[in-house]
Amino acid sequence: MASTQTDRIEVTAELAKELIPILEDKIAGFESHIVSLEDERDRLRRTLAELKAKLNGQAASVSANGSKKRLRKGEAVKIVHELLTSLPNNGGLSIKDIVSKTGVSYGSVFRTLHKDKKHRFKQDNGLWKVA
Repeated sequence: MASTQTDRIEVTAELAKELIPILEDKIAGFESHIVSLEDERDRLRRTLAELKAKLNGQAASVSANGSKKRLRKGEAVKIVHELLTSLPNNGGLSIKDIVSKTGVSYGSVFRTLHKDKKHRFKQDNGLWKVA
């Protein structure tokens, strides 16, 4: 059976006053580290999504003999949507950035963003985002 006894540490008021700033600094250091880890996680997620989108776009757009091949219906929408949803803080990208990150042709990206029947995308200050 586990013991429920807790060890109590008693400190003087002077020692407590000395410990408080040390503990606060330690907590601030941890919080700063958490923020940097979250930023790194977001960068890695963005890179992963870009790589997946690029692979999906390239795999769908090049045939065995190296010539361009049409994307299947809905494939461009899926690739663009996956890339835009992976951006942190509801970030956006220009059409040119989407083309470079996915490998999908400019015309397909333009048509996907402007003609999407489900209105999944919106433009905000020249950047396209998920609606």
